[in-house]
Amino acid sequence: MSSTTGSVATTESLADAGQGRARASRSGVRYFFRRFTSESPLNVVSLVIIVVFLILCIGGNVLAPYDPLQASASDRLLAPSLDHPFGTDEIGRDIMSRVMSGARYSLGIAFLILVIAIPVGTLVGVVAGYAGSLVDELLMRLTDIFLAFPAIILAMAIAAALGPNLRNTVIALTVVYWPWYARLVRGQILQIKEQDYVEAGKALGVTTPRLVLRHILPNSIAPIIIQGTIDIGFAVLATSSLSFIGLGAQPPTPEWGTMITNSRTYFRVAWWYFTFPGIALMLTVVGFNLLGDGLRDYLDPRTRGS
Repeated sequence: MSSTTGSVATTESLADAGQGRARASRSGVRYFFRRFTSESPLNVVSLVIIVVFLILCIGGNVLAPYDPLQASASDRLLAPSLDHPFGTDEIGRDIMSRVMSGARYSLGIAFLILVIAIPVGTLVGVVAGYAGSLVDELLMRLTDIFLAFPAIILAMAIAAALGPNLRNTVIALTVVYWPWYARLVRGQILQIKEQDYVEAGKALGVTTPRLVLRHILPNSIAPIIIQGTIDIGFAVLATSSLSFIGLGAQPPTPEWGTMITNSRTYFRVAWWYFTFPGIALMLTVVGFNLLGDGLRDYLDPRTRGS
């Protein structure tokens, strides 16, 4: 009977502990949003922009009023109206629907690029910074090879060699982005591994993987978050740039860069054709840049106490 009672008490205590952690987590999230949004009106603007485009990225096809691929010969190059708020293109497709659906490609591809590039760059940076010596030298010289080329030129060369499609766009831009994170993380690791608590951990016999994963890497995560947030906007821009020159998404994919390049022939008679995809692209880049600036101010220990 006593063992059963003890088991029940243990289960209840574990449940209470789990609920306590959940409450603390929710409280931390609320504190972050309250503090982050109160620091600057631009932080609120950035969050609103990003939430809108994330919703479009996830459910743009469902929310779009028309099929983004449906053509209509009778609706060619119609100016913005109540039926077509963003107008139509040269074969009668609704531009508003294509812009909304295009968020899945432009923004989704950018997220995928960084989901791959950040872990790769972080791994290279951690190994180089912590190991030092010959390992550091070899990894950094490899990184320098990629950084020696202008980023967009290297991405164009890779995409052209592999073939014009979105999969190869992801590969090309991932190759371009990971060296920047390797450099960033290496610099952070070189500073942190000289701290007293790291030396104390080594003296106590803490294993290298535990020391890196539990103590060194978490203390270098803030610059990675800030840089990654800003780079999402630039990755969207780079993806659209490759599509604009024909090395990314191919028609009839409703990707913003592809829409803009298709509109060049009609820019004198259909201003709306290139304007609305361009505005979507601009807002996305501005939103993530504002968010990155806000996070930098929020996570900077020199300003948090003010």
